[in-house]
Amino acid sequence: MSLAGRSPGFAATCAWRGELAWREFFGHVLVAGVGSDAAPYFRIFNPTLQARKFDPHGTYVRRWVPELAHLPDELIHEPWRSPEAPKDYPPPILDHAEARARTLARYRSV
Repeated sequence: MSLAGRSPGFAATCAWRGELAWREFFGHVLVAGVGSDAAPYFRIFNPTLQARKFDPHGTYVRRWVPELAHLPDELIHEPWRSPEAPKDYPPPILDHAEARARTLARYRSV
């Protein structure tokens, strides 16, 4: 992927200066999910589901968070659910389901 595809600010600057095809710029806008399309829903990504989908065996976590390396695949992305997690491992900062519900309620009120 080009630098323009990875950096929205760079892509906008290139588009403004005429150095980037408009279709590439708008393609990036749609892929990044920052366009003003009339989607009938709100996208709220769940980091746990994303981790399960793209790293089902926890390869990344096992490499960079060695204190969790011994956890089974089913719990590697949710160590707070495991009785084998280190006792001093921090709990989640927020409950994703609860935060999602609050956010959707705010969006609906606008």
